[in-house]
Amino acid sequence: MYSLIPRRVLQKLGIKPHSIREFVLANGEVIRRRLATATFE
Repeated sequence: MYSLIPRRVLQKLGIKPHSIREFVLANGEVIRRRLATATFE
């Protein structure tokens, strides 16, 4: 499961993307998103 956090927030926290992943949406569209790792509760 992935959580979505606005890029602006991640930048303020100093969290940088480390990879790009493709996702297939329910309508079949393929999108690419950058991923970063952050641990939160």
